[in-house]
Amino acid sequence: MIAVFFSTRTRLISKMKLFLCAFLVLVAKTRFLNADCNVVSKDDWDGITSVHIEYLTRPIKLVIIQHTDTPGCDTDDACAARVRSIQDYHLDTLNYWDIGSSFLIGGNGKVYEGSGWLHVGVPNYAYNRKAIKITFIGSYNSKEPNSQQLNAIKALLKCGVDNGHLSSDYKVVGHRQLLDTDSPGRKLYNIIRRWPEWTNDVSEYKDYCNVIERKQWSEVTQHVAEAPRPVNLVIIIHTDTPSCRTTDHCKNIMKSIQTNTINSKNFDDIGYTFMIGGDGTVYEGVGWNRVGYHTIGYDRSAIGIAFIGNYNRDTATGQQLEALNELLACGVKLGHLTPDYRIVAHRQLILSESPGKSLYNEIRKWPEWLDNIDKISGSSSLSITKYASELGIYDSRTGQLNISGIGNQIYEAVSNREYNDAVDFSLILDKFGTGKELMNVINKLLLNRVSTTMFIDFGIMGDKR
Repeated sequence: MIAVFFSTRTRLISKMKLFLCAFLVLVAKTRFLNADCNVVSKDDWDGITSVHIEYLTRPIKLVIIQHTDTPGCDTDDACAARVRSIQDYHLDTLNYWDIGSSFLIGGNGKVYEGSGWLHVGVPNYAYNRKAIKITFIGSYNSKEPNSQQLNAIKALLKCGVDNGHLSSDYKVVGHRQLLDTDSPGRKLYNIIRRWPEWTNDVSEYKDYCNVIERKQWSEVTQHVAEAPRPVNLVIIIHTDTPSCRTTDHCKNIMKSIQTNTINSKNFDDIGYTFMIGGDGTVYEGVGWNRVGYHTIGYDRSAIGIAFIGNYNRDTATGQQLEALNELLACGVKLGHLTPDYRIVAHRQLILSESPGKSLYNEIRKWPEWLDNIDKISGSSSLSITKYASELGIYDSRTGQLNISGIGNQIYEAVSNREYNDAVDFSLILDKFGTGKELMNVINKLLLNRVSTTMFIDFGIMGDKR
């Protein structure tokens, strides 16, 4: 019996040693792959190890050239200190999970390991998950990088191809080709444009709509109605929940919001069109083409974008605001938003503190901001008439509204608690100045929604929208 015990124990220890050896080999191999090509490793410049790792799919076909737009560096000590400072800024201020660049090149001609060949530095744009980003330390709007730096990047790119990290037909672009930025600086950009690998066509890589699709966080099947597009109004909201800094945390909060919206408010889905987490990621709610449940009277005619958190106490990060700008640019490009869209705060349209004091003060600075909300209603007249025609309750030739037809649809909407349809019917009645009794029926339904929205205890949500 004792012999059997020691035999089993010996085999177990042997397996544990084998597993440990395999793990150490994997770690060593990963470190080698990430720090080959004659680069200064993270250990050598005293970098912080990432707490989250997402792997790139190799070989990579896109190389993005950037500059830090900071003071440059010429010595080993100065460059290592500059890279540490950049990583600290990315981690502490921008809430990235690592330094954002794959590699950085100092004025001393040395290449410094960032997130490396294997890892995604920051996932806030789709192209970051399919590109290597090489950043020149310094500002290159008025000066060119030195020959040491240019030789270093050429050697790095060749090594990347030789070791299978880069595709042999990789393309090079400047950061400014993908975002509204000066990076990599005018002088450096003019240099890379002369490289044979440079491409002017970024349509394959430029991804305006960089969102986490709802299927990646929600298991609820959509039943909400399709919405007419494009619209010219964007409503900024906050969820009045705890904020989130990681993808998993943001997904959990959204699931809680969705569950409460469905169970407590009797809606079909989460109310927001999109949500923006503290990690700078945009999450799809009902999406561009579906009617949300975010603002009474505007659910069908506006996009509702919610920042996850309470922005009476929180402050929106640069990542979040940049993500919002990219999302709105996407909406215009894809035809969901009109080019002259306007932005308003939730509090301008309903009795609410949303989107919170700090976020409200921020969006009021934007050129798309609309201070006078009286200008909103006038633009909806044509769409109301068109919608009534589509419902078969308005005759465009006679200009008459079929009260009997709309009455049947109103009572059906009330019985099914279809709030958005009821709002639309009230807008139609108000436009034509008729149907007082029917308007009273609608108002009772909407009053029920307001009281539900204002006073239900949402637990984690705390939403008093």
